[in-house]
Amino acid sequence: MKANPLSQRGRALEEMYFRKREEENLRRRRRANRRQKLGSKMQIDNTDLLDSLIELGVTPENVAAFDFVPLLETIWVDGQINDEDRNTIFDFAKSFGMEPGGPAFKQLNSWMSRRPNRALFEVWCTLTEMGSMGRELGQRSRRRWSATHALAVARSRKDRGAGSKQLRHTAQRIEAALRGYAVATANPETEAVA
Repeated sequence: MKANPLSQRGRALEEMYFRKREEENLRRRRRANRRQKLGSKMQIDNTDLLDSLIELGVTPENVAAFDFVPLLETIWVDGQINDEDRNTIFDFAKSFGMEPGGPAFKQLNSWMSRRPNRALFEVWCTLTEMGSMGRELGQRSRRRWSATHALAVARSRKDRGAGSKQLRHTAQRIEAALRGYAVATANPETEAVA
C-alpha cells in the first residue's frame, strides 16, 4: 500500500513544528541559564538589566571588564583611544587581577579597539545608581576606581581645552550615578532592590 502524500506532508510539517518549538525552548533555557549565572556573579536579579548586559556582550567570565565602562566611555568621547590611555587601562586591569589573555582582558581589549555601545554605559550608570556595585570588595574597588579615574580624565581633557558637551554630559552622568550609589547604599534595605 502506498503512503498518502498528504499524510506524509502533514507528518513532516508536524515534525518541523515540534522541532522548532524544542529549539525555541532550548534557546530560552540557555538564556535563562546565562542570566542566572551572570546575575549570581554580579549579585543582581533584575532580568531586564541582565538581558541588556547579555545582549551587550557581558558574561560571567568577562564581567570584570564591565567595571571599566565609565573610563572607556570618557576616553572614547573624542573618538579614539591613544596608546597612553590603553596602557594605563591595561596596567590597572592587571593590578586588579585581570589576567592578560583571560576573558575579561580580551573583552576590555575589544572595547578599546571598537567603541562599545553607549547603552553599556547607561546600564553601568543604572546599576551603580541602584547600589549594585557588587558586594565583593575587589569589584567595588575596580568600579569606584574606574569612575573616579574617568572623572579625572574628563577634568584633565577639559583643562586642556578638549572639553565637549558629550564629555561634560558623561562626567555628569558618572557623578549622578555615584551620588545615587551613595544614597542607595546608605539604607541597607535598598541593596535588595537590585
